[in-house]
Amino acid sequence: MIALTEIDFDELINESQIMFDFDPQLLEEGVISDTVVKKVQKAIDKWGKVDVKKKLNNIEKQLKAQGVNGAKLRQIVTKNAKGAVSEIKSGPKNPKKMASVLVKHYAKTQQDINDLTEAEKWGLSVLLIIGIFIVGTFLFLIIFGLTTAFGLSPAIAMGAGAVIIAPLTEEGARFISIKKRATGQFFIIFNIIEFLQYVFFMTGMGISLVVAVLARLLSVSVHAGLTWVQHRARKKGEEKGETDDKTAKKGLVLAMVLHSAFNFIAVMAGGGVPVPK
Repeated sequence: MIALTEIDFDELINESQIMFDFDPQLLEEGVISDTVVKKVQKAIDKWGKVDVKKKLNNIEKQLKAQGVNGAKLRQIVTKNAKGAVSEIKSGPKNPKKMASVLVKHYAKTQQDINDLTEAEKWGLSVLLIIGIFIVGTFLFLIIFGLTTAFGLSPAIAMGAGAVIIAPLTEEGARFISIKKRATGQFFIIFNIIEFLQYVFFMTGMGISLVVAVLARLLSVSVHAGLTWVQHRARKKGEEKGETDDKTAKKGLVLAMVLHSAFNFIAVMAGGGVPVPK
């Protein structure tokens, strides 16, 4: 699987300059140096025998699998390519200066792509958190309805929410964020929202601010550990060349079990009055 960080932009830039890598005086005399001929032939041998359309489609599919919008990528590349053509047409015809224009627009394209994917990762993280809330609330209402129907204590539904629902929804969302290369973005947004939510909740119950903050910092450290478990599992799977997320899914299950165990201990330590983690 290809990543944007694995694309050798420097190599692409160097190859784009081969047609300009000669003395302008030789061009005027109608002479092309052997060095240029060799470089051109080398580039043709390397790239010319490739089905370009098929190769681009494959790259687009691989980028899409990582959460990158191929259509937006094409828009960025097209915009900067047109900008380069326009600048070359209206600017000086010195080959070296023309090459510098291409280098500048390559760099701008790379920056635009990096900015785009970063924005998409933050957006994905927000959507995942909304998903956690919607799915978690739906499942909790089902469990709460069942416990009420059987005349059981509402505390059972609260406990189930902490021990079962939270690990399922949060680790599931974390699994997606790691797969889409938005690990850091999701971790930051999720923990800020959850930290503030439960600090207000706990202090509202009469728990001191210091105790509430320390308890939530402990939860943040647990989330960091669970993130590491899933991230490590995915990395191992990728190193093996897996395409079915087999090892990553094992990491997901392990993270769910550990998350559930931590929340169960927290519920028991709270005297059976659960504070979901």
